[in-house]
Amino acid sequence: MLNHFHFLLRQDNDIPITSFMLGLGTSYAKYFNIKYGEVGSLFQDRFKAKLVEKDEYLLQLSRYIHRNPKEILLRTPGVELADYRWSSYPSYINKDNKDKNDIVDTSFVLNYFAKDDPRGDYRKFVEYDSKDEDLLAIGDLLLENDQPPTPGVGA
Repeated sequence: MLNHFHFLLRQDNDIPITSFMLGLGTSYAKYFNIKYGEVGSLFQDRFKAKLVEKDEYLLQLSRYIHRNPKEILLRTPGVELADYRWSSYPSYINKDNKDKNDIVDTSFVLNYFAKDDPRGDYRKFVEYDSKDEDLLAIGDLLLENDQPPTPGVGA
């Protein structure tokens, strides 16, 4: 994304996600500032997080995150969601990518889909062009700047 990013993280140890995000943000800001000769803060605000407690929310949030670059991709004819290089989506849908990205654990989300073709089913789930109303199911999980459009309002 041009001005933000999304992570769907699972905390499986006692180290808080806030510590991880602080370290990641600080390290990346240092790297960026050294590389481009800049100084100071790189990010405007502190990161925001939401706790996901329901399976439905987990799946819809995963779908939302993977569909998020769609507006950018519409500007480039012939480019699909699976082509967006800053996304984990290819790791979810391509059998060939499953072992190339050891940071992303696709099994947690893919276990919700059919055992015979979970990657294909996940791809259908993500790429299905649903109505904006479907995103309202996760509206309370989205951060204020990422709210889905209100159905029937705006263009």
